[in-house]
Amino acid sequence: MAELQHAQIRAKLLEQVVPHIDGTDIPVGPGQTDHLLSRAIAAVSVRIIGQIEIPLACDSLVDGAQDNGIDAIYYDTSTGTLILVQSKWSNTHSSSIDSAGVLKFIQGVRDLISNKRLRFNTKVQTRWPEIEDALMRLAHVRLVVAYSGSSNIHRDVEFGLRDFVSSQNDTSELFSYAVVSQKQLFQYFVHEAAPPQIKLTIRLSHYGLVEAPLQAVYGQVSATDVSEWYREHGNNLFAGNIRNFLGLRSEVNAAIQKTLAENPSNFWYFNNGMTIIVEKMKKQAIGGADRSVGIFECDGVTIVNGAQTVGTIGRSVSQNSDASLHARIIVVDDPNSMIGQQITRASNTQNKIDSRNFVALDANQERIRMELLISGVGYEYREGEPLTEIANGFEFVEGIIALACASNEMSYVALSKGYVGGLYADIGAPPYRSLFNSGTSSKRLWALVSLCRRIDLVVKNNHDKNSPIARGIVVHGNRFLMHCVLKRLEQSYALDGDDLISDDAILEATTFMISRIEEALQAEFPDSYLAPLFKNVTKCTLIKARVGL
Repeated sequence: MAELQHAQIRAKLLEQVVPHIDGTDIPVGPGQTDHLLSRAIAAVSVRIIGQIEIPLACDSLVDGAQDNGIDAIYYDTSTGTLILVQSKWSNTHSSSIDSAGVLKFIQGVRDLISNKRLRFNTKVQTRWPEIEDALMRLAHVRLVVAYSGSSNIHRDVEFGLRDFVSSQNDTSELFSYAVVSQKQLFQYFVHEAAPPQIKLTIRLSHYGLVEAPLQAVYGQVSATDVSEWYREHGNNLFAGNIRNFLGLRSEVNAAIQKTLAENPSNFWYFNNGMTIIVEKMKKQAIGGADRSVGIFECDGVTIVNGAQTVGTIGRSVSQNSDASLHARIIVVDDPNSMIGQQITRASNTQNKIDSRNFVALDANQERIRMELLISGVGYEYREGEPLTEIANGFEFVEGIIALACASNEMSYVALSKGYVGGLYADIGAPPYRSLFNSGTSSKRLWALVSLCRRIDLVVKNNHDKNSPIARGIVVHGNRFLMHCVLKRLEQSYALDGDDLISDDAILEATTFMISRIEEALQAEFPDSYLAPLFKNVTKCTLIKARVGL
């Protein structure tokens, strides 16, 4: 079976993928086809992981001499995911990928995230502005090793990948890896030949029926059942949705995961549920007219609203859970019809309410607003219309970031960079309550915001733009740098608005701190990717001590 599938994969790669690949740099000879097939595997891997079309996936190829072990680079701007691939075609159907190649790949990834541009070939260097921009913005790095054989990867390869990923995941699951082997390649071509029609047996409790103008049913579905759907079908469940699952790093999905873990019995009350469109639906006879439980056989299933909830449940619930959620199932014979599109659009058009909105319940916010208003300073803590005069005013998020950066609590500084929403996730507890309370001075708050703006401007105009480390500090470590500059200024000035701080003093503190932080990074973390590093409280504390604060 593996030998047959191997031959079928080879044929499909040559037919569907290789024609889109630039192979002009591959020497003509006996190994030319195998080299093209290796590139084709890399392109298909990007297609599978990034869910893009083959021509675009082929554009991501950087394989060639001095590629530093990386055969494809693709950045998904919609999810902030950087996909890095190493691939290998073998004419032996039972092969795996060699350890030496993967170790070279890992070193190449380390060089890439450390901005060591000159270690790569011209294909990579030509795309360096795009790569550098991705490194400044990314939310996730997905390492992919891909090969044509049916054997599992060697233990040394798995350990090497796992150790590297763990070394980079200081504060969150920023890095991960995936293996694409013969099984995944074969499944891809099967799905391409016949996109899967999803059938689900959906068990609803306390359900209701709608007969016209469209047949529909609604009720509660178990999170355990939903998790099984996702494990079996993955993102194919969302084929008709406007977006796929965005991963567990988003603020909303992290909150969903927390509720599933800590308060599953109340999940139904906290979650909006999901909307499912099906082409056919038939209720099983079991239960008769009793509406307490109903089992529905559904064909042509697509979840058009609730992808984040379903994906989070699929990634988080691995055993029986007490959680349930609301589900409505609507029968649309043709999901691509106008009514199907209207349901999808309408169910995904809603005003988002998150923890940011609840700060309006804190009486201190209105007190601060009124005090600043009397002083001629605008302050807006409710989401809505922006301030008309930002030069003499500010909004809540800018204010809480300034307070966090000026605090002595490094965890607050790290949150201000990695997860600003964590600063106000619970307005009744720290960090929020430590930053905003009855003792919070409106005068000091405005003074800090104004000072932070001045520091930002100095940083923008006074760092070495040719230094990858300096650029990394300015982009990834901007909150930590702000904290350090504020603390250096605080050694000579009061930061509550009473002392006049000159532009020269700000320039001196800023340039001094950029230089000292750069020295500390080169000494302590020369190969670290700076994005997660500046969200790591322990490492930031160590750097702060090393720069003399």
